[in-house]
Amino acid sequence: MQNFVKNNLVKFRVPDDKIVSDWKEGIATLYTFSKVWDETKPILVFVNQFYPIGVLQGTSPHAYYIFDIDGDGILDKKTDSFILPYWVVYGNSKNKTKNDNLSKIMDLFYESFQSDIGPYNNKKMIEAFNIMNQYKEDIDKENRDLIYLLFFYSKYSVVLPSQSLKLLDLLAREFKSRFNKIHPLIILYTAETLINLGKTDEAKSKILELRKIDPQFIPAKAYEYKFERDKTKVLELLNDLKKNHPNHWIVKQL
Repeated sequence: MQNFVKNNLVKFRVPDDKIVSDWKEGIATLYTFSKVWDETKPILVFVNQFYPIGVLQGTSPHAYYIFDIDGDGILDKKTDSFILPYWVVYGNSKNKTKNDNLSKIMDLFYESFQSDIGPYNNKKMIEAFNIMNQYKEDIDKENRDLIYLLFFYSKYSVVLPSQSLKLLDLLAREFKSRFNKIHPLIILYTAETLINLGKTDEAKSKILELRKIDPQFIPAKAYEYKFERDKTKVLELLNDLKKNHPNHWIVKQL
C-alpha cells in the first residue's frame, strides 16, 4: 500500500474528513486522482493524515473498502464498514515502557472466562473495556499500542482470524520484550484463533502449554477434552468437568 502511494501520488482531497473510530487515529481523509469523480478509480483512504490504510471503491449503496489490516502493505480485507488497522495505533503511540499496565486488564479478561457466568455481560469484562477506553485519545499514555492490540483482537478476532494471529504474535513478542513474561490470555487467544483457522494441531499444542501454566483454568480443560482422541481419557476428562465445574458456562455446552 505504501509503495503504491509513493508511485501513484494523489493530489485531490475530498472535502470533509470522516470520523470513523473513536480512537485518536480514527479520522479518515480521502484522496482522489482527479477533480472529476471517476467511479472506476479507487479513492485512497488515509488516517492521521499520513497513514495510507486502504481504498474506497464503487458508489453508494454498493461502495466498499479494502484495507491493509496488518501493515504488510497488502490490501487484505474487503468490508462495507470502516476498520482502523491495528498497525496504525501501534505506530502512532509514543510511550512504550517497561511499566506493566497491561496485565491488570488481561487479568480481568482471563478471570471472566474462568467465572461461571462467562465473559459476556461479565462485570470484569466491562471493567476491562472501561479501562481500555481511557487510552483512546491520549497517544502519550504508557503502552497504548498494546492496549489497542488487545482491543482490536476483542472486536475483530472472529472475522479477521489470519490478521488476528499476526496481531497476537506481535503482542506476545512486545509483551515479553517489555515485561519479561507472557500472559496466559495471549496463549488462550492464540489457541482459539488457531482453531478458527482450522489449525487443530497447533491449537492443541497451545492448550497443553496453557494447561501447564494454569492447571485450574476451566476453558483449557474443556479444550483438552475436545481435542482428546482416546475414548477412555475423553470420558475421564468429561466426568471431571461435569463433577467439579457443573455450573461453568463452557461446561454447560459440553
